[in-house]
Amino acid sequence: MVFWPEWEPVVAGKSSRGDEEKDVRVSQSSSQPTSKKNTLLGRSEEAFPKKDRLLKRSEFIRVQRKGRKHGTKSLIILYQPGRKGRLRLGIAASKKIGNSVVRNRFKRLVREVFRRNRKLFPNSVDIVVIPKRVEHQIGYHSLVEELKRLTWRKRS
Repeated sequence: MVFWPEWEPVVAGKSSRGDEEKDVRVSQSSSQPTSKKNTLLGRSEEAFPKKDRLLKRSEFIRVQRKGRKHGTKSLIILYQPGRKGRLRLGIAASKKIGNSVVRNRFKRLVREVFRRNRKLFPNSVDIVVIPKRVEHQIGYHSLVEELKRLTWRKRS
C-alpha cells in the first residue's frame, strides 16, 4: 500500500530555462470521497435533481392538456397532480419571449425560485411554467411575490 500525503514537500530547482528558481507544490487528492451535493450546494434540500424535473415532451403535453391554468403578470402556470410525494417542474420558454440570453435568464430565475421556495408549491404536482412577453425584466423577489398570490386547487 502506498501512502500519499496531502501535500508533498516544496521542490526547489532550476526551471527549464535554467536561470530562475521555482517552487513547486504538488497536491494529491484526499483519500476521503466528498459528496457532490454537499460540495456544490452546501445543503441538499435546495438541490434540483432530475427526478424533480419534467423532462419528456409527453409529460409537458399531459400537463398542458389535462392540467389547470393560472396566469400572473409575467407567467402562465399549468399544473396537474403527478407522482405521489414528488413535486416536479418544467419550463417552456419559446422564442417569442426573446433571444437565448433572455430565455435562459428566465429559466435560471424560475429554477432558483422553485429550488428555494418549495413550500409555495403543493406536493405531488407536476408544474409547467410558461413566461409571458413583458416589457421589463422580472426580478427574483417580484417572481416570488407573484407565486405567493397564487391559490392552488385540485380539479374536481
